[in-house]
Amino acid sequence: MKIRKFLSLSVKGLCFVLLTVLMILPNASCNKDDSDRELESSGKFTGSEMNIEDIPSFSEEPLKILYFQIGNGAADFGITANKNDNLFLNFMTLSNLCEEKLGFPLKFIDVPDSDKEYNAYLAYLNSGLSADLIFPSKPSGINHVSEYNTWPATFYWNDQYIEEGVYMDITEYIPRFCPQAIINFEKYPMIKEMCSRNGRIYALYAGMPHVYSYTLIIKKSLLEENNLDAVNSFEVLSEMLYNMYRNTQSLSDEQKIYVSPYDLLLYSIIESGYCPLDGASLGLGIVVGAEDKNFTPIAIEDTDKLDRMYEEFTIFFQGGYFTEKSEQYYALLEGEQDMFINNLPLSLVKALSRQCVDEKDNFFNKGYSIFLLNTPKAMIRPFNIHVIPVPYTSEQPEKALHFMQWLMTDSDAADILTFGSSIQMVKHYRFSSGNIIIPEPNNTIYGFCDLIANFSDKPFLCGNSQFHIAEEVRKKTYDAIYPFFYRTLDSDHMNLNTVTQFSETVQYRYNDRRSFLRNSLHEWMTNPNSPLTPHDVKKGLAEHEDNEDMMNTVNEYVQKIRLSEYLEKER
Repeated sequence: MKIRKFLSLSVKGLCFVLLTVLMILPNASCNKDDSDRELESSGKFTGSEMNIEDIPSFSEEPLKILYFQIGNGAADFGITANKNDNLFLNFMTLSNLCEEKLGFPLKFIDVPDSDKEYNAYLAYLNSGLSADLIFPSKPSGINHVSEYNTWPATFYWNDQYIEEGVYMDITEYIPRFCPQAIINFEKYPMIKEMCSRNGRIYALYAGMPHVYSYTLIIKKSLLEENNLDAVNSFEVLSEMLYNMYRNTQSLSDEQKIYVSPYDLLLYSIIESGYCPLDGASLGLGIVVGAEDKNFTPIAIEDTDKLDRMYEEFTIFFQGGYFTEKSEQYYALLEGEQDMFINNLPLSLVKALSRQCVDEKDNFFNKGYSIFLLNTPKAMIRPFNIHVIPVPYTSEQPEKALHFMQWLMTDSDAADILTFGSSIQMVKHYRFSSGNIIIPEPNNTIYGFCDLIANFSDKPFLCGNSQFHIAEEVRKKTYDAIYPFFYRTLDSDHMNLNTVTQFSETVQYRYNDRRSFLRNSLHEWMTNPNSPLTPHDVKKGLAEHEDNEDMMNTVNEYVQKIRLSEYLEKER
């Protein structure tokens, strides 16, 4: 296994190294005034004020923060930042800003893979090295090495590590040094439960959950033609399309809505209070009740989910308003696709930001608007909750929490966390001649959203303020469904081994059933005159001869899921 060197240089030292390298690089063809221009503070403050007189002065010693690269130089604190995104720029600028405002720098330490312990952070700490905070990557973003018990191991959260004292009890520190954490816990009481044991708190929650939240991208010209200011529901969308195309025999793929049929199926599953066990289960048509504490798997043909999907989208199916052709995404990038529906909006905005060439040639100036659909429910995705613990080796926990309060509320920190950094010729954004912020193709837009949800209010997506939807998405997370099964997965990261093993087990099994479901959805999507009914689909699924074996495999899978003690009590 490849072992990376510890990133033991202080961030200040990294700045010096970077700037030294930049001095010997050839001049880039950019405007120096633009590249050196600094962002003005927005004055935004999102949380609780601290009484400065009540905060002790801290030493100038760096605050040590552990993080883990998930492979090939990438890190994932919400939305994956790959090696070319230069995440270390944000570490450097945050350190400089922290030293300016709080009086101490930061030292980010990249912990190496561990093939001996599941918890790579624990391997670091038990080697006698100190740290003050852990900025964890998503467990689901990590590439496993070979066997399920040799993951590179950021499985950092479970009962065992808390009981063994890996993380400090920070209950008494929070009211004085990080009151914003109290506000976050009030917004997400189930996540507070995850961070607590026996009434004591062992981690902060500073981010927001990653949720399935349905989003429409639509050409502004269509809104103008139909005298609409917004399209916030499937009902309004279907009415608009019917009025436009009721006398049209057929539509081009560019005139249709580009959407995955599985996203439509997932929508109907969520709206009826269920969830797939995981991505593999969605393809097989296996669901579980969101509130079912026994995790009873149900074949989709034994539910009304397909009936609901067909009923909800009949107008779209019969009008021929959908397309699932993957090439339509490229039509969207060129400004040629009329509409696109996606259920991961911030990840989508990040992906679209990579297409920026300049203030004129970029997706955000191709005449589109974006709207979150007012669907009754959003759903939290599993293995995307990033809690931030203070490890037992910290010698300055008060300073760690004071830093987190600042990071969660400071407007200048929000700029870095939201759209990245700019240092000389290495940058995540640049300025146009009109002082508009243009994302570079390699950037960290929303890269910290699950870890620290402190968003900038500056117009940074080429000036198209309508695409600043982070706060809207965050509001939807407050009331999002958090299925008991997903809460259980998140409560013990070792469950990811079980999930992965199940996914790989069924990857090439039950293909007849999987293909039948996929082809049925495709039929509805592409044939306005299809005679296929939900009853036909359910009957066809029920007749597959390997269904019994499949359900036995699924039941064995859910029985292996580990339940944390605090969820045992709730159960």
